[in-house]
Amino acid sequence: MPPPALSTAHPRTAVRAALFLVLVGMCAALHIWKVPPALPQLQTAFGLSLVESGFLLSAVQLGGLILGLPIALVAERIGLRRCVLAGLLILALASALGAWLNASLLVLLCRAAEGCGVLMVAMPIPALIRRLVPPEQLSRIMGLWGSYMPLGTVIILLAGSWILRLGDWRLLWALLSGLTLCCLLLTLRLVPADPAADPDRPRESAPRPAGRQIADGIGARHDRSQQTGGGAADALGGINRRQKADDRHPLARVQAEDQRDQPDVQRTQRRACQPQR
Repeated sequence: MPPPALSTAHPRTAVRAALFLVLVGMCAALHIWKVPPALPQLQTAFGLSLVESGFLLSAVQLGGLILGLPIALVAERIGLRRCVLAGLLILALASALGAWLNASLLVLLCRAAEGCGVLMVAMPIPALIRRLVPPEQLSRIMGLWGSYMPLGTVIILLAGSWILRLGDWRLLWALLSGLTLCCLLLTLRLVPADPAADPDRPRESAPRPAGRQIADGIGARHDRSQQTGGGAADALGGINRRQKADDRHPLARVQAEDQRDQPDVQRTQRRACQPQR
């Protein structure tokens, strides 16, 4: 049975879906911090040096460094829910493939792919929560969402060490792949589908991507600054021209001062001519 549409979802169902999205974010955080407890076994299995181990730890950030803005634009194009589903699929496949490979370079590439998957999961979820949750409950859900990374880190550091006692690092990779696949299936079931685009709506009224809005805002601000700067420059130019004109014609400046003082002189003369009582 497909999930209800976004406009017909019950408020309680929407809150339940938002809470589940917080769990999905925690599942993505597990993939970021699964390497530290397994690092001694990885060093033994692949003969990694300290430098290579550092690259393996930081490779998950490579996706965010290179593909952060493109992924945000893709999320607006394909829909928030579809972007989360695609990110979960990438995480599940990359983790399963990393558990099967025997070369350190290929495992490193899988870690970079997991970084892209984490971004595709974590970036659309706040906007998806705001779309689902009623305004009176939004602050509590968003506060809970802010703890997805610390909670995921604590869980994987504690549970990962216990799992590594039962098997090697490949077992941990395979279990996280299965857990991510379960999250993907539950997302399909619990999270309402993205709203369909209205074909009758004119193209001009469609919402613009975030990158286009930022660029338009910067351009408008630049135009306003140019207009303000041009008006100030004109005023300063007029003052400078008047000062230069006074410097070139000192007689004109003296005449202007005499004209300003002439009313005071006339009033003094009239007072002197009036008879005293």
